[in-house]
Amino acid sequence: MNIHGMENSTQIKLFDAMGNVKRVVKLTSKKKRTDTMNIVVKSKGGIIIGEYNDIPVKSFVGNYISRLAATWAGTNYAGSLWLQLNGSAGSSPAYNTNMRLDAGVNVAYGIRVGTSNTAVDIAQYSLQGVIGQGTSAGQLTHAAMSISVPVLDGNSYRLTVSRTLTNNTLSDITILEAGVYGGSTTQYMIIRDVLNYNGDPINITLSAGQSVEVVYNLYFDLSEDWVNNIISGQIYGAFANVSNGVSTKDTDGDTVNTGAFTTGTPTPPYLLEGASASTYGILVGTGNTTVAITDYNVEGKISHGTGAGQLTHGAMSVYEVPTQYSQSVKYSVARTFTNNSAGQIIVKNMGVVTYGLSSPNQRLLMLRKLTGNIVVDNGEAFQIIQTFEIVNA
Repeated sequence: MNIHGMENSTQIKLFDAMGNVKRVVKLTSKKKRTDTMNIVVKSKGGIIIGEYNDIPVKSFVGNYISRLAATWAGTNYAGSLWLQLNGSAGSSPAYNTNMRLDAGVNVAYGIRVGTSNTAVDIAQYSLQGVIGQGTSAGQLTHAAMSISVPVLDGNSYRLTVSRTLTNNTLSDITILEAGVYGGSTTQYMIIRDVLNYNGDPINITLSAGQSVEVVYNLYFDLSEDWVNNIISGQIYGAFANVSNGVSTKDTDGDTVNTGAFTTGTPTPPYLLEGASASTYGILVGTGNTTVAITDYNVEGKISHGTGAGQLTHGAMSVYEVPTQYSQSVKYSVARTFTNNSAGQIIVKNMGVVTYGLSSPNQRLLMLRKLTGNIVVDNGEAFQIIQTFEIVNA
């Protein structure tokens, strides 16, 4: 079974003092725990009459990674991978308000369902037969969205979002697809799934007065090298649209609250630190302690400079804007480090840290990886390319 989700991979290129490639190291992480969906069908009196648990969720679409990329880069990637529900190019600001799922009663964003079983494509921008909000024929009444605070579940952090939809019409309604629409004034689809379990179709038929609860369980686990800040400080903040939602630790070890990606506090978490600085973006260190999901900094972080044990940090850059390859979408950032310290430096771990302009300033570790021993002699340089990818297969 294909396990879908955002994967990340890292490439490290070591150059000698003449600029020739000396060594290439590739670190690949694969999502091991499947995102799942639970569906519970209830009678008019609230009795459970049908239940489907742990349905694999495989179908994040291009809009999802385009929003994260826009937030991290502080720019707007409008175009074929950032489309509104009507197919027109998105023109939202460069922060993640368009991933908010905190819809109230009878509000048409958050979890939505539809009547089409058209195959999922990563470039899709809406459900193919979306069911409208209301009490007229063919419509459903939408309850308020429920969004849980992320919880530790084994080696994963789990974020659960759910919604109940009720048939308050006089006719049957058949549900064949489900998805997630982010946004409030303008909506964008970030997930779409045709309901099936291991290839067996699931058809949900709601008679008058019956309801269905749709539950998404989204996981970020240690096998991907993610740490808890990616879901507590990024995904939950965006989905729940909270201004002070989750307590976590910044790179100094201080307890901070993370929240929504808006123009308020905290502002969006950026990656693109300039040259001659070493507080966020891609960072490296000399430690090789096993990665833990509760890590909050690169171990033995190497600071910018030319003194003993220091590296000259180049500016962070976008190596590849969100780009579709058949049924995958990739986004990459990069940074180059140069050893001008007159001595040898051995890099053993790396991480990705985002920066939000809140008070206090928040620098949050999102992922950390052991690199093995990257021996950098004086005058040599290395480039780290960090790629994020979603795959729909």
